[in-house]
Amino acid sequence: MGDDIIQVALVPKAFVANRQSDKWHGEEVRVVTWEELVSTYKYGCKESYFIEVLEKALASFADLRGKGPRSDADALLTGRKIFDEFCNSSCKYTTMGRQSGWRQALQDVIRDDWSWREYQVRRSGTPNKKNWFPISDFVDEIRKMKDNG
Repeated sequence: MGDDIIQVALVPKAFVANRQSDKWHGEEVRVVTWEELVSTYKYGCKESYFIEVLEKALASFADLRGKGPRSDADALLTGRKIFDEFCNSSCKYTTMGRQSGWRQALQDVIRDDWSWREYQVRRSGTPNKKNWFPISDFVDEIRKMKDNG
């Protein structure tokens, strides 16, 4: 990344663990984790309120983060895991869901956010909701993007 980065994403380390790109929602950004911020400024900051809040959030992260799939889903998987399992014929799931549905999943692929983002998955059937679609469609879009560049 160059010095011309104009955006910084401040996020918990757990949110960036699966990222394989310097892009965040389609934009090249510098990612700074909560943990890095606390580590850097904990002892040199006159106003420690912000650091204290970050430390409390990190200590409570497991409780603050969502508890997993909603009732329509059998599991939550990253896009990378879905893609890899589908491509090697070991995927146990047939459908996947994304808030705002197929249109948002396409944006994930275009922005190159698909690999680290978690999606809801189901073994069989599609809930009667617009935000569910076949995993095969998702994989096809990723393959198209890879083929085009």
